Parts: sequence; structure tokens; C-alpha cells
Amino acid sequence: MVLDELPRVEQARPNRVRFLDSVRGCAVLLMIMQHAILVFDRKIGEGSLLGLVWLLGGTAPAAPVFLFLMGVFIVKTPPRCRKALLRRGFCLIAGGYALSVGRFVLPAILQGGALTIAGETATPSELFFAVDILQVAGLCLIAGAALGDQGRRLWIWLPGVIALPLLGPWCWGLGQGIPGMRLLWGSDELAAFPLIPWLIYPLLGMGLSRPLRDPETHGRFLGRWARWGLLLIPGGIALCFVPAGRWLVVGDYARSGLGVHVGIVGFLGIWLWLWRRIHNRWEGSRFVRSLSFWSRHVTAIYCVQWLLFGWATLAIPAQSQSTARATLLGVIVIGASDVLVRLGLKATARRKDG
Repeated sequence: MVLDELPRVEQARPNRVRFLDSVRGCAVLLMIMQHAILVFDRKIGEGSLLGLVWLLGGTAPAAPVFLFLMGVFIVKTPPRCRKALLRRGFCLIAGGYALSVGRFVLPAILQGGALTIAGETATPSELFFAVDILQVAGLCLIAGAALGDQGRRLWIWLPGVIALPLLGPWCWGLGQGIPGMRLLWGSDELAAFPLIPWLIYPLLGMGLSRPLRDPETHGRFLGRWARWGLLLIPGGIALCFVPAGRWLVVGDYARSGLGVHVGIVGFLGIWLWLWRRIHNRWEGSRFVRSLSFWSRHVTAIYCVQWLLFGWATLAIPAQSQSTARATLLGVIVIGASDVLVRLGLKATARRKDG
């Protein structure tokens, strides 16, 4: 469980900022529900308020939160552990391709050689080279290990956060036929999370790690960030209408320009501030405890839910259900993933004890 080990230094501290666990767990939940809509909803959420909620829930409150928190934890990794971060980064990239085989390639072969996801039909070879969150997380770990403590310096992370969405549109699609280039700046539908522009969020997390991780200051810091968010969101929307050609391209969720990411950064501040309040109010509840569990075992939960979705297409054809039924399937997958990961942890603990 490669990513689950990142916060160990933080978990060892009695005064760690606990709400970060629940906000990452919420990102996992929303991501799973979005996957249910993308895989099974015949209309892919169109024309349905419920489908739209799950689609939007799996965007700004999900992957950006996950990658941002990765940066928050990376910057505090002791220097002696940097090589371990590099190894984990490469393991995540390899694991992303292994997951592609398990979740899509094998089911596609068993279904006659193709699989339709989110309205796009792809062959097994195309599905294997798809770029998902695990690959970009691995690349971000490698970049974070290389930057080390330098990642918190304003002159490094702030220019990166601004430059990546400006320069990204000039890179997208270069070397399209080379799988490695797809990892960096792929422009087709199978490159859901190319490094550019998604490196923005780990850089932002590294830069803002210090005030966010301090239990004595993070409340005031999040309050200020949330207030700025009320300006950044409309400011980002306004930038989307500025006629500046490729420099300020709007793009889509996978490859967005500066305006979109300015809005997401504003949303992040409001979302984190809101989840701190929710966590403080409901910290002892079963729901928050479940979110924290999913956060601590995010890699396992993520892989299990995708395997369940992929193999479920053998029994339930992709894009064949109503939004309500796709939502129900998402809830079932969340419950099944939770149970399977807990059983796996218990089995692992018994083997170690034996």
C-alpha cells in the first residue's frame, strides 16, 4: 500500500491535523461514485441532477485534494527516506499499468476485445497504456523526492503553479505515439491525468504544508484561504473568457488552462475549511471513522474498487444502467471495497502473528 505509508511521520505525532484524513477519505468516496457513473450510467450523468452531482464530486473535491495532500506530506519526509519515496514513485507507475491489466484489459479480452468506458470504446492495448491517477501520483512522488525541502520555498512552488497551466497547452500531444510522453502531457481520452498540469497540486501542497500542518495555525490559515477562494473562483471563471489563445485555453478536466485551475485552487480552500468544520463536529461518528480508514488505506481501496468495476462489466454491460442504478452499484462497490480491504488487513496481520 504505497501511498498509505506517506503520512506515517504525521500519524506518529499526537497533535497531527486529523481532518486531513477525513477529507482524503471523502475524495476516495466521491471518486468511486464518479467511476460508477462513468462505467455504468447509459447517459454518463447527462440529464440527471444525481448524475451531475457524482460527476462534479469526482472532479475538484477528488483528484486535486488527493494530490494536494500528497504534496503536504511529501515535504516533511526526512532526507533519509527520499530514496524510499523514489522507489514508491516507480512502484506506483508500474502498479498503475498492472491495475490497467486487471481492471480493463482482461475484462475487455473476455468480452471480445474491446471495452467502453465513459462513452469511449478502446482495445486492450489502448487500455493498457491508459494514464490514471496512480501513474501521475508516482511521477509526483519522484518530483517531490527530487525537490525535497526546496519544494516549500515560494520561488519554486508558486512559479510552478502558475507556469504549468500556461505552458501545458503548448506541450499537450507532443510525441503522442510514445507511451512515456502520454504520462507527461498526453492529449487523448486515455490520458486522464498527465503530469502537466496535475503537478500543480503536489507543488501547492508542498508550498502550503507548514501552515496547514500546524494545529495552532491551520484554522486561521484555512479561513483566509477560504475567503480568498471566494475571489479566486469568479476570477478563474473570468480568465476562461479572456481571448488569449493557447495561453489561456479552457480545455477539459484532464487538461485545463490557467482559469480552470485558479478556480479549483479557490475551491480547495473553501472545501478544506468546510471539511475541518465537519470533521471537528462529527469526529467520533462512524462515517468519519470510515473516511479516515479509507484515507489510511487509499491505495488498496482505489485498486479494489477499480477491479470490482472492471470485472462487474462481465455481468452488467457498461453504459447500460440508469443513473439511479449506477449510483446503487457505486454504493455496493464502496461497501465491498471496505469489507475486502479490512479482510485483507486482518489476513495479513494473522500471517505476521503466525
